[in-house]
Amino acid sequence: MRLEGTVYYLRTVGDERYLAPEEHTVLAAPGADSVAGAVVTELLTGTPRYPGDERPFPGGTRLLGLRVAGSTATVSLSREALGAASSEGYALQALVWTVTQVRSVKRVVILVEGRSDGSLDGRPLAALLGPGTGRRQLVRDQSMRLVPILLDEPSPRTAVAGGRVVARGEACVSSGMVGLRLRDGSGRVVSQGFATLATSPPVWGRFSGALQFTPPPSQQLWHVEAFETSPIDASVTYSVVAPVWVGG
Repeated sequence: MRLEGTVYYLRTVGDERYLAPEEHTVLAAPGADSVAGAVVTELLTGTPRYPGDERPFPGGTRLLGLRVAGSTATVSLSREALGAASSEGYALQALVWTVTQVRSVKRVVILVEGRSDGSLDGRPLAALLGPGTGRRQLVRDQSMRLVPILLDEPSPRTAVAGGRVVARGEACVSSGMVGLRLRDGSGRVVSQGFATLATSPPVWGRFSGALQFTPPPSQQLWHVEAFETSPIDASVTYSVVAPVWVGG
């Protein structure tokens, strides 16, 4: 069956790292094992839809096995996953957040080549999995930074009819407003505006705003940008971009 699953990629903006959720269509048979396996495979091998989003594990990392027992999923990755070792733990949490979207799964045990300790190819598994021995049960770490703006529409590379594009999504920004811009193929800003959140910060709220523009005579790839600015100097502190086809 085809279903929409949330894949948690990584995004780096300046010195900050974020978990960046994207909705992807995956194929899975009924059952928690199959659904979890499908979204993890998409996390490891799929193509991020938004510029700047990146897979959390190195290319070549494969899912060797996944089993759900009760509320715990055990995931075994290939040795290439050791290339994602870092002190911040964002790669592991991207995997944990992706797997725990399956309703029955609350905890995740991560293995490399079926192992939870020791070393592979001279590299300690603890560099990726953390110190200690045994199979650590990981849960969603709520201290991980989620991207502050999620752009639902327009979908990347969709075709925009006429001279009006609507940007919709969710955000959690301190100002309560999301900046909007449309750039042409050369990067020039051809339209700009803002959208006000439907709720007061610091909670998440929906936003929607329209940008008017004059379509080019031939089809071109332009970019819709939703962004947050600093209250101190109005510099852009975060942005997400969706490429769209216009004109023609």
